[in-house]
Amino acid sequence: PIVPPGHRCVAIVDPPRAGLHPKVIKALRNCDAIDTLIYVSCNPFGSFVEDAIRLCLPENDKNRNYGKHCSGKPFVPLRAAPVDMFPDTSHCELVMAFSRNVETLDKNPIPGKRRDEKEAENPSEADPVAVVEIAPASSVVSKKQELQ
Repeated sequence: PIVPPGHRCVAIVDPPRAGLHPKVIKALRNCDAIDTLIYVSCNPFGSFVEDAIRLCLPENDKNRNYGKHCSGKPFVPLRAAPVDMFPDTSHCELVMAFSRNVETLDKNPIPGKRRDEKEAENPSEADPVAVVEIAPASSVVSKKQELQ
């Protein structure tokens, strides 16, 4: 085997807008060495959704057939992060992490805490909220005249 037993293998895919070819999805699912999959998508509302479904559908068994691409152990979505590489446009990239090791995820939670968990532990360390008072325009003009 390419990856020795007991070692983790991470696969990274960055497909074109059309998404992953069905043969690639089948190959990813059938490769037992791949523990984690990082998917970089430039089409998060289109082809990514279809590919994610194919990657995460349960494995075919004798009672149910989910399709020819559903052989091999499925992946489970872990985290997603939008990446705005093109500001002032509607285009956004999406980076999604998938894993197969669900049992170890339950034992070893993903490091880091969500914002609401941090705020619940230490309310004083929560992000400060800026309070801005808006003065009527007439008072701003009068203050400016006093300064001159």
